[in-house]
Amino acid sequence: MLQNALISRLRFTLNRLQERLWVKPLFTGVISVMIVFLAGYADHYSLAGVPDISADSIEALLSINTASMLVIAVFTVGSMLSAYTSASEAATPRSFGVVVADDISQQALSTFIAAFIFSVVALTALLNDYYSVNGRFVLFVLIMTLFAIVILRFLRWVDAIARLGRLGTVINKVEQRTAQVFKHREALPMWGAQRYVGEPPGDAIMATETGYVQRIDLGILEAWAMKHQVEIYLSILPGDFVLPHRSIAYMHSEKETSTPEPERLQAILQKACVIAKHRTFDEDPAFGMVVLTEIASRALSPAVNDPGTAISIIRSHITLLTLWHQARRHHVKQTIYPHIHVPDRPESFMFDQAFDAICRDGAAMKEVILALLEGLEALARVDALSYQRIAEQKTRQALAYAEQGLRIPEELAEVKRAARWMKETSD
Repeated sequence: MLQNALISRLRFTLNRLQERLWVKPLFTGVISVMIVFLAGYADHYSLAGVPDISADSIEALLSINTASMLVIAVFTVGSMLSAYTSASEAATPRSFGVVVADDISQQALSTFIAAFIFSVVALTALLNDYYSVNGRFVLFVLIMTLFAIVILRFLRWVDAIARLGRLGTVINKVEQRTAQVFKHREALPMWGAQRYVGEPPGDAIMATETGYVQRIDLGILEAWAMKHQVEIYLSILPGDFVLPHRSIAYMHSEKETSTPEPERLQAILQKACVIAKHRTFDEDPAFGMVVLTEIASRALSPAVNDPGTAISIIRSHITLLTLWHQARRHHVKQTIYPHIHVPDRPESFMFDQAFDAICRDGAAMKEVILALLEGLEALARVDALSYQRIAEQKTRQALAYAEQGLRIPEELAEVKRAARWMKETSD
């Protein structure tokens, strides 16, 4: 239990750090300074056949590297900001967290800044006679290696930055990040807690903050519940928006005389729950669906009028919902927090997040409705029970919107023909 809690907490922290542009440059900068001084230790060893590299040649190389790396680092930051702005404007501001965490861009920026810091510190050490023959040779090898790394990294980054701000790249990144969350849920369904349905028993615990629930540290709650021999029923999940004086949990115990005060659990919940102004992808499976749907809604607006992007989003939803079905059906149930109970959202919730806005905003576009009906038919065949029922419900919803949006009878008739699969599957 403790190991799973620590892994979950570490993963969440690392993902937040990955969204900070200063973390990797700071780390690589510190490493580069350490390498500069470690090179001087070569002078304490006898290395046979080492050529005597002149200090002037190394000084010239470091001077060139210092001047060029600063310019390239500034250029990199400007290009990244332009790509981030383009991605946010073309897609949705909610996609910024995925775009800013792009590994290639962060690695490139870190390399350029580390090369600049390395050159400045090494040049200062060289001018103060820190290196002898062996040290200058090792420093020369490091400079040549650094040049090769910078060139390769720059070429790779140029290819990546040309695609980073494009809408297709943003869609792929959001889809991949959402798929990772789904796979994590398959490995640890219900966050490792027990599932409950209906109204939870016990005393209600009210929220004291306002914001979105980013994660809940169930390990802290489980330890507290075991200590006090109580059952904790959470009424919130990651992604929910909480307000003060809204119930977020219930505490129940078979031994009413030994039940702790609700204020004590409220204090533990404040430590266990991370509440912020924005949602994150880490433990919120529905957030990726919401972001993709927002991109589709923007594409379907009269100002953009890009039904092709909306159709691409629909197909991404089909892929993700198929993966979500596999995650819910093929997992091995693991209950590592037996004293914690969490609510289970209905399967229709994911369909609502994925298709409701597209049904509404694409009602006047035949090609969008046809793509949506085709996708719903495919999902209905994934699961002849729950998915088929939900897909039929969404198909009727799409037809109702189409009857209001499509003004040409022939187009409406074609859409209705595409929905005949409901009768075929019911037969």
